[in-house]
Amino acid sequence: MKRRKDGRLVKVMKYKKNDGTYDRKWFYGYSENEIAQQIADFKYELQAGRYFKVVAEEWKGEHFPTLEYNTLKPYRPALQRAIDEFSDMRVSEITAPIINAYIQRFAKKGYARKTVAHQLMVINMIMQKATIDGEILYNPAESVKIPKGLKKNKREIPPEEEIELVKKSIDKTFGLFAYFILYTGLRKGEAIALTYGDVDRKNKLINVNKSVYHDNNRPKLKITKTEAGTRAVILLDRLLLKLPEGKPTELVFPDENGNLLSGTRYQELWEKYQEEAGVTCTAHQLRHAYATFLYEANIPDKDAQELMGHANVSTLKDIYTHISKTRKKQVADLMNDKLG
Repeated sequence: MKRRKDGRLVKVMKYKKNDGTYDRKWFYGYSENEIAQQIADFKYELQAGRYFKVVAEEWKGEHFPTLEYNTLKPYRPALQRAIDEFSDMRVSEITAPIINAYIQRFAKKGYARKTVAHQLMVINMIMQKATIDGEILYNPAESVKIPKGLKKNKREIPPEEEIELVKKSIDKTFGLFAYFILYTGLRKGEAIALTYGDVDRKNKLINVNKSVYHDNNRPKLKITKTEAGTRAVILLDRLLLKLPEGKPTELVFPDENGNLLSGTRYQELWEKYQEEAGVTCTAHQLRHAYATFLYEANIPDKDAQELMGHANVSTLKDIYTHISKTRKKQVADLMNDKLG
């Protein structure tokens, strides 16, 4: 222990971290008793482990930079909810029953199954980091399951009258974009990224290999990373007749300067289209309308999955189940109306 020029005593202590490596920590005080108390407090902290919030923020710093902007959207609120719930607890104090009780309470608030699953996943990843760092011996979140019977987000399909309006409104502002989504089933970002070089008019195919996402309104291009996302979509004759020709490097749906549409500009164009065409549907709903066409044409599930760009056929089957229920309700309404 040495005394500094400012009158304070200083002592350095070498200690073993949770990951097995060694580090040093300096303690400062005006008396030996003061430093001894600091050392005792520090040793207690080492034994008790870090608070959940500290580990969560560290996980965020490591994990968030690896995710794209759109992927981050559900992570942010899930992380904040987890911190709000466990911020005053050390990771060593958080057990499987505690996590399970929280997930049960969270599910009862009416959240969809996907949201509850995402909430548990974030907690699981944070606790897994604590396990790897040596804070705890095992991850208590691994044994927690989401409750059964939770609702799934509805995959809404535009009503028939709106689909007919889309077919007739190609001359409206952004009308070609809506018409294009209806007859290709492309995601909004995939259509925004499309160039005329991706349109194979001779073989009547549209090659999908990239997409656009928006980071704080700025459009950013990403190359499709999965086999499901990279695909060739049939260019239907009715769309081929309406689709203009352009240079291979030109965007099919650019902004006024020939560049990728920003998030704000896209929204402006779509809202103007909705007003002019008299529709309320979104581009994503038109993608589901395309799935309806595949369903009604009895396209095999595997082929439909490829055309839609779904990684799992289960996603397609969820849409088809909703289509089937919607159709049955429409038939029932027609019969009730007919029969009084």
